[in-house]
Amino acid sequence: PTQFNGYLQGGSCFQLSGNSSLVVTVVARCPGCADDAFSLHPLAFSKLAPLSTSKLAVRYRQASRHTPSATSACH
Repeated sequence: PTQFNGYLQGGSCFQLSGNSSLVVTVVARCPGCADDAFSLHPLAFSKLAPLSTSKLAVRYRQASRHTPSATSACH
């Protein structure tokens, strides 16, 4: 997404907040998704809303990693 100011790269981390909150790692751009959208794995989506929900409005912010390694976990 353009508003992510170039941070939408594999390995970038974002905290998503809705009814609950989780941190995700960007794997790839979502072909065909809107510029302000995340396409989540069903397991991640289910942490925010029931899978029967097709779309969900969330707040997001860039999160950081525990270490600078490209294979490290986000927090």
